[in-house]
Amino acid sequence: MKLLGTLWMLDLCVIQSLTPIIQIDDVDEIILVRNRPGPPLPKVRYHCPPKILNAFFLTRILSKLVMMMYLIVKEKPDAIISYYMKASGIIALISAKLFNLPVNFNVMSGPEEYQLLRCKGKDYRLKLMEKVLLFLTKHFDSITTTGTKTKEYLMQNGIDKEILVLPASVDMEKFSPETEKKEYDLLIVARFDPAKQVHIFLQVVAKVKKFKPDIRAGIVGDGDLREELTRLSHELSIEDNVEFLGYRHNVEDFYKLSKIYILTSKREGFPMVVLEAMGCGLPCVISNVGNVTDLAEDGYNAIVVQDCTDVDGFVNGIKKLLEDKTFYRKISENAFSTVRQKFSYEHARCTWETILKQLTDKKKVGGVSLKTDEGS
Repeated sequence: MKLLGTLWMLDLCVIQSLTPIIQIDDVDEIILVRNRPGPPLPKVRYHCPPKILNAFFLTRILSKLVMMMYLIVKEKPDAIISYYMKASGIIALISAKLFNLPVNFNVMSGPEEYQLLRCKGKDYRLKLMEKVLLFLTKHFDSITTTGTKTKEYLMQNGIDKEILVLPASVDMEKFSPETEKKEYDLLIVARFDPAKQVHIFLQVVAKVKKFKPDIRAGIVGDGDLREELTRLSHELSIEDNVEFLGYRHNVEDFYKLSKIYILTSKREGFPMVVLEAMGCGLPCVISNVGNVTDLAEDGYNAIVVQDCTDVDGFVNGIKKLLEDKTFYRKISENAFSTVRQKFSYEHARCTWETILKQLTDKKKVGGVSLKTDEGS
């Protein structure tokens, strides 16, 4: 089987998303249209538009669409896969409909993927856009989400076909516990974007410092808000307690060097950082955001704070973990076992086998998907 796909993701997310598909014996090749070449993976081949066309939004989108159509003619793929609706999903859907190919869409960011439009660093909530994108979603042959809350949102908004929850997955060898000395009491991994609320993390550190003056906090990430966040750390008098570590490719090393992971986001689909941290046996104090409760159960394998702006809620969870060693060990062990039992590449591979069977069992007849007796 040959698959054609288009996506916009960080390299690590590309690896985590494609590895379960690569492991399927029936998949011979995955051809990806991407802005730039991705990480080297077996069975994966990248096609990228010329750099000059990537400089502008409209030319970037049109060049990807043209490249998708060219590759359909040249490579004759069996099906198309896509991630994120804006704009990869739309490109994939148009290409598939023009050439009568079955197409899968993976909803990665939850309801906000439909509701919010980002322009010049700001998010705008557009009801008309949401209706249009939901209408387009109905025309995919296969739909997956990162969790149950997103699935419920789609069903409540008129998507009446089968929707599969595709479990996120991580490399169990890479994201695994180690007993080396911990350098950081608290860790956050996030781009410096308003949705990640790193300023809340800094406020949490300032309050924790009142009962633990030597608190050490690491921040892995960067972005346009760096200067503002650095200034805030000085205003809160925690500049000596916080280390801005910048972007890191070896993020797993920082999970292993930390005692507690913090997620302060107000918007997520399925936060992979929490899955990675829990895979390393790291207790997490996290906001109840997106589909995170498909992974995290409050008091069992994490501490879940209902209000993402509740600084005291985060502080109380951290204090309990730091002061109660038995509770800390329980959360750590349960976090580790949850990831191993439910979020391995093997679990995602099994779901992808079902997805690909759905796609190959569909034959386009007059623009309508019908199941055939013999498959195709």
